[in-house]
Amino acid sequence: MNILAIDLGFGSVKVAFISPDSGELILDKYISATAKLDERPDDFDQDNTFQLQESYYVLGPQALKLPRNYLLPLSDFETLKAVTPVWISFLVNKYQRNLGIKFEKICIGLSLVYKDRAQEMLDYLSEVLMVSPDMFICLPQGTAAKVALQEYGLSLDPAKRTQFKFDSFVLEDLGSNTIDVALITGSMSSTASSLGLENQGVCKILFDIIDFVYKSTGVQIQPDEAKVILDSGIFRRRGRNYDLSEQVKQFTIKYLIGILDLADSNPKLSSLIDNVQRIILIGGGAELWRKYLPEIQKEIEKRGYPSNFWVIPEKNSEYFNAISYLLIGNKIMNSNT
Repeated sequence: MNILAIDLGFGSVKVAFISPDSGELILDKYISATAKLDERPDDFDQDNTFQLQESYYVLGPQALKLPRNYLLPLSDFETLKAVTPVWISFLVNKYQRNLGIKFEKICIGLSLVYKDRAQEMLDYLSEVLMVSPDMFICLPQGTAAKVALQEYGLSLDPAKRTQFKFDSFVLEDLGSNTIDVALITGSMSSTASSLGLENQGVCKILFDIIDFVYKSTGVQIQPDEAKVILDSGIFRRRGRNYDLSEQVKQFTIKYLIGILDLADSNPKLSSLIDNVQRIILIGGGAELWRKYLPEIQKEIEKRGYPSNFWVIPEKNSEYFNAISYLLIGNKIMNSNT
């Protein structure tokens, strides 16, 4: 059975599936910018424009080339719910058209912040896409990601899976909007030992970038545009490039130091990490941690953490959720046959 795993975040969309031809694990990523058009475009190109029911959308980098008023906001559960069927339909159609793959099951995830709204999401997807709810599996971010760690270890390499030896650890998923934290003891985790924090993710850096651009240029940009600046260090406007790399660096280091402080200022988070061997960071924020680790190393030591307490996977930290959704989906489907 072909399964498509989608980790739709507020900053980017991560995808994982197995190629039915080669058996290879395929990973894909898109910026989650979503633009809704007022009418059918004159030059309808399926690679850049997508139709769902009576509406037309432009997804990914192409959406950022349109006027800002076309961009759909993506900041909370309701806005996430609105764009999820659009992205699912787009991805299913794209891979079927380009690769000839027909998916029988779609696995998605929701932050622990929204763990009580999974059924609402599934019902909405079934209604909009006009398919059975059985087509979808919805899993919790953070807690689900342990499956990829247990299967492949920190390298996501099957040949190195035995190198993962932590008996207890906290898995911290630094997403764009949310931070999901799960205590893993042995192979067990539970919602009672997990935590979801809204508006604590990388969006805090984006808000700083948005504020800086507005104060320095008078231009009000969207979070999707700020994400491009975070990734590139460049603000592009009317044919000119503005180098904001130094400001981005300052905002990012401030955010990462805030993550260290959050471990002490949030009582539940503090209690989760007290008795573990390591904190393993995944998600887009983990890549920022890796990039700026030399700058925050002194802050880590100042707070009394050993140098190896905060661990980052060797690569592909953003894909741990999507890969875990795929592994869990395969296990569920195999158990039902």
